[in-house]
Amino acid sequence: MEIIPINTFSNINISQNTLILCDIDDTILKFDNINQIWWKNRFNYYYSLSNNYDDADLQVLNEWIDYIEINNPKFTDKNGFIKLLHKINKTNSEIIFITARESYLEKLTQKHFEYVNLSSFNYKIYHIGDVSKGTFINLNFDIEKYSNVIFIDDLDKNLESVYEIFQNKIIKYKFIY
Repeated sequence: MEIIPINTFSNINISQNTLILCDIDDTILKFDNINQIWWKNRFNYYYSLSNNYDDADLQVLNEWIDYIEINNPKFTDKNGFIKLLHKINKTNSEIIFITARESYLEKLTQKHFEYVNLSSFNYKIYHIGDVSKGTFINLNFDIEKYSNVIFIDDLDKNLESVYEIFQNKIIKYKFIY
């Protein structure tokens, strides 16, 4: 499985008629004090209290939601992402965001996009919860109508789910900030 690691969106090549499917959290947006280590430490804490994987996972998620409701996001790579948006416009391409955020967080997501001045760009956002991103893409997009399809995410499990269904039909970038 080929996954291209990047730490700037400037490294993404876009040709005519490309579909870019992009994650949001820890890919284009980040929050101070929240990172992979935070997730792991908070999960371990809640797991030590309950010895229940699902309960610990839910507790961390609820803590994260409480945090992002009162804090504003930042770009992981503002200059690179703005350049990517300009490339998309120049190449008759499009960007669609696929987030594991639940649908009840749509208004909060829109607020976050407005905060970082992304609300004026042409895009769609799908809030899919815990549905596999590979499965979601397979059920909702006709990738054959595009010259290229690019998937950008920070999590291996999401990149792997896309590979399992599409192999190398979709170019996969792992964003590492």
